[in-house]
Amino acid sequence: MKNFGLFLVALMAALGSTGNAMATGSIWGVWDWPFSEPVQVVVSPGGSGPSLTQASLYGGATVDATIRIQLWYQYDSPPAPVPDFPAEDIWLEAPGLVSCMGGANADADTDEDGWFTFSHPLRMGGRSQIENGPPYMHVVVNGSWLEDLSQYITPTIIANSPDINGDLVVNLGDLGLFADNFFGEYDFRSDFYWDGVLNLSDVGRMATTFGEDCP
Repeated sequence: MKNFGLFLVALMAALGSTGNAMATGSIWGVWDWPFSEPVQVVVSPGGSGPSLTQASLYGGATVDATIRIQLWYQYDSPPAPVPDFPAEDIWLEAPGLVSCMGGANADADTDEDGWFTFSHPLRMGGRSQIENGPPYMHVVVNGSWLEDLSQYITPTIIANSPDINGDLVVNLGDLGLFADNFFGEYDFRSDFYWDGVLNLSDVGRMATTFGEDCP
């Protein structure tokens, strides 16, 4: 029995050492974002909105707002990039926006150097709540907001959707809210061609997405 007890102690010590050796430090992001001003993208539950490569500045100028980030294990020695991190555990979120299942995930798993992107159309509803200043999108990794060692990674992206009420279906409820703004008081939520005016361009976007829901 004594020898068996010593065997268990040795086995537990070995397992403990292995676990510590395989443990990884906190994950951080390295990125370069070229925009200081808000960048708008129209999102929809069915994904028919423009991709982030066709986002807009106020007034309608088209810009490429692809988000590119490299993941790092910053507490490894030496620090190392994080390859093959699953895209299903990387997504975008912001107050006022609701995502279909997988609709705001990264384009693909991280590559061999830890890089990933967001460039595809986002399958979401609702709208950014900009009344008190733009609540920009956060990048989420494994359920936590991603940091770049000094602050959270928040691309200056705002979004609105023909799914105005955020129930992930574009239907008569959304059309009624759009009509309230079109014939009444302006609201960013209905300005799909972001220029501060509601006109036939915005009507067209509502019409082309009417009936959409999550795939």
